[in-house]
Amino acid sequence: MKIDERIDALRKEMLKNKIDAYIISSQDPHQTENVAPRYQARKWISGFTGSAGTVVITKDKAGVWVDSRYYIQAEDETANSEFKVFRAGMADVPELDEWIVSNLSNGDTVALDGMVFSRKWCRSFGAKITPKGMKLRRDIDLVDKIWSDRPGLPDAKVKDHPLEYAGKSREDKLFEIREVLPDLNADIHLICMLDDIAWTLNIRGDDMEHQPLATSFLLISQNEIIWFINPEKVPAKLANDIKLAGVQIKEYDAIAIYLKNIQAGQRLLVAPGDISQGLFDAIPKQCKVVGGESPVPLMKSCKNDVEVEGAFDACTKDGVAMVKFLIWLEESVGKIKVTEISCAEKVAELRSQMDLFQDVSFNSVVGYQEHAALCHYSATEESNAEVKSKGLLLIDSGGQYLDGTTDMTRTIAVGELTELQKEDYTLVLKAHINMALAVFPEGTRGGDLEVLAKIPLWQAGRQYLHGAGHGIGSYLMVHEGPAGFGRSETSLKEGMILTNEPGLYREGKHGIRIENMVTVTLCDTTEFGTFFEFETMGMCPIDLTPVLPELLSEEEIEWLNFYHQDVLCVLDPYLNEKEMKWLKKATKPIKLAVFSERK
Repeated sequence: MKIDERIDALRKEMLKNKIDAYIISSQDPHQTENVAPRYQARKWISGFTGSAGTVVITKDKAGVWVDSRYYIQAEDETANSEFKVFRAGMADVPELDEWIVSNLSNGDTVALDGMVFSRKWCRSFGAKITPKGMKLRRDIDLVDKIWSDRPGLPDAKVKDHPLEYAGKSREDKLFEIREVLPDLNADIHLICMLDDIAWTLNIRGDDMEHQPLATSFLLISQNEIIWFINPEKVPAKLANDIKLAGVQIKEYDAIAIYLKNIQAGQRLLVAPGDISQGLFDAIPKQCKVVGGESPVPLMKSCKNDVEVEGAFDACTKDGVAMVKFLIWLEESVGKIKVTEISCAEKVAELRSQMDLFQDVSFNSVVGYQEHAALCHYSATEESNAEVKSKGLLLIDSGGQYLDGTTDMTRTIAVGELTELQKEDYTLVLKAHINMALAVFPEGTRGGDLEVLAKIPLWQAGRQYLHGAGHGIGSYLMVHEGPAGFGRSETSLKEGMILTNEPGLYREGKHGIRIENMVTVTLCDTTEFGTFFEFETMGMCPIDLTPVLPELLSEEEIEWLNFYHQDVLCVLDPYLNEKEMKWLKKATKPIKLAVFSERK
């Protein structure tokens, strides 16, 4: 079926079930960022392929709400359909609930599949529409009725994540979680997030593309620990090791039955943003639900010494692959046909040659010229642009290694540049360096530092709308909470690993982003308290071709020169003579004499 035919088929089901508006999300029962094919209902119904977005279909309208990363992409991908794109966050764009209230009437019914919408979202949304006389039905999956070839549940085998990479045993992690439950006023903790489960049990899976996750639930109490997963997915040796750690293995679908039988008076801790509304509805009224945050994400975000060392090693391997790629790019553009897709394939091929490589950490974002203005652009056969000897190429890519997850962005001059491109590039570089130089007291939240990566752009009358960076897992999620910049309320702690990635995007012209991974390290302890700083982990030259040195301060030039010296020293043992010759040229220090010339 074509997109509009799918909309019509859904509307027929809505009519049968007396539904006036139906909402379709990008989520699964675990609120995973990039879901398995079975749960890609929003993509299937709308044609919009971005990782986040929400669809609403009424009797005569169809809309898709997307954030700033996907404004342009969503317009392009839904252009030949009935869908209207709503740019969430823009001043003149209504929120999804506001739009529904203005387009429906008192007594109308809004419906959704409660097994994929979180309890937190449903509670908030219901509180906005029910006062207007509308009803919310949370128990019907209409897409399943019309998606005839819908994929089944993922069935990939689960893998053990050895202690040599995890740095802490599953027994120790389970003990620590149990130890904090009384402080959280809980007897039982239900973990729904797949990366939290993978970290806790030291397991990894292949159920989702580029995310080493296994579909399951984990329940922890002082009396028992139960892992709800299809037992056929767990190899015999791993199953035995899990059981020796005191963990029972039960069928994935048994979680709802278990919840229904929780004894009266038991206190169940479950994060409202993690559990689906459908699963929440299975919890009996006599069970006291403690609606706090899970302690696991914060534990997971503070990497142990083994994980930090592994991340440095992974970043080194990434740097080696990227240098080889940059040399290939320089030698190829203008001589053979180079496209966005061939660039993504080449950098993935080079990463795959690195030790402990498992997969890329996400679909590479390779955007040439105006395509780079789409933050999460993904080239298709139709959009695949040829890279020519002119302008800028942005490549945002990463790898999954047994010892770490990586994420790196470089914007590269592939030919003649305009003065505007050079100026924009240099301002983004200033923003990157400003964040890299941050020193901050203990207790500082990630969101408190966001401004550091925006001031250099604001001062020039420019800005970008996404956060300045996000947390990263250890051979887990490339986007990991709760640490991050943007609006993050989480205090930054030693061992956290994040990205530093300011950008600038001019629709229809070019996009620029410079990204390195950083880790929070101890800086100093004074009479005023403990202070932290960022240690840059990413090891890859930052293209100097577009840099306007006169726009950089002396401190910024010193940072850039020192960074490039680090890149040279770290990568030297892994590169051949030709590659090192190229790297020395690419990292040639900028002379501080530019200041005397400027004066």
